[in-house]
Amino acid sequence: MAASPAKPRVRVGLCTDVQYADKPTSDARPAKRYAEAVDRLRFTAQAFSEVHLHQTPLDVLFHLGDIIDGNETLDKSRADLEHVMNEFDSLTRKHPELPLHHVIGNHCLRVPRQELYARLGFSSDSASTWYTLKYEGIRFVILNGCHVSLDGWREEVDDDAPELVQAHHFLDTHPLDAFGYAERFNGGVGKGQLEWFRNELAAAASHNVKVIVLCHFPLLEEASNIRHLLWDKDDVLAVLHEYNRTVVAWMNGHYHAGGYAFHDGIHHITFQAVLETDPAQGSSHAIIDVFEDRLQVDGHGSIPSCV
Repeated sequence: MAASPAKPRVRVGLCTDVQYADKPTSDARPAKRYAEAVDRLRFTAQAFSEVHLHQTPLDVLFHLGDIIDGNETLDKSRADLEHVMNEFDSLTRKHPELPLHHVIGNHCLRVPRQELYARLGFSSDSASTWYTLKYEGIRFVILNGCHVSLDGWREEVDDDAPELVQAHHFLDTHPLDAFGYAERFNGGVGKGQLEWFRNELAAAASHNVKVIVLCHFPLLEEASNIRHLLWDKDDVLAVLHEYNRTVVAWMNGHYHAGGYAFHDGIHHITFQAVLETDPAQGSSHAIIDVFEDRLQVDGHGSIPSCV
């Protein structure tokens, strides 16, 4: 490729797995400071604002899912969602020119899907939760890895939802001792979204446009661990193989420790969680510059920098 220009094509602010909850810190290591996660998010929002105002401006912001952890009652989970969304809302009010986009994570669905979608700015149609953003020479394709999952359904109302039925079928036919990623807390994109994904990549390839894919879930054990992988990872990887000259990177959260792998010509980046960031580090977030010939990740907190 030609030498990179001084200015990136797109400048991205990204964080993942805030996982706020108004409940005590867990005994896990590293500690999950649920109630303090909103303070980490506030630090991240201020960092994004300072970059946007005083450096090369940002073009777009992403949160890669698990905005809340989930609380002991639905009403408490709803209150947690509202509390953390108020922080995001403050950022977008301060910078209305800077779009903020959400990716659906499994913990997000501790509130019913329709309520979550509305609060995150989606329509009631689940298909609105996978979408494409177009910039000069680059597209971001956002997937909902929880479309097929056990989470977020209303009892007695959604019992026959096809995606819920598919989730039960997957778990019934994929015993955990043989399929280490068949955890109940994971999910899948499903056939319909997969076909949409293939069509989006085909359209980008036909215009010679590069693509970065964002999803909550990782695809590769090498970039995370086997317990956290997308249920239909093999189907998605097959589509990526078809378009590995078009797709530059797969970016995800979910596995809080983070990870990286380069596979089939594509960068697989698992970003570290906001939740477990040591308060002395401020928070975990990244500024990503997308050049013609490379990605440059300026990591903060527990997220490493890389090119």
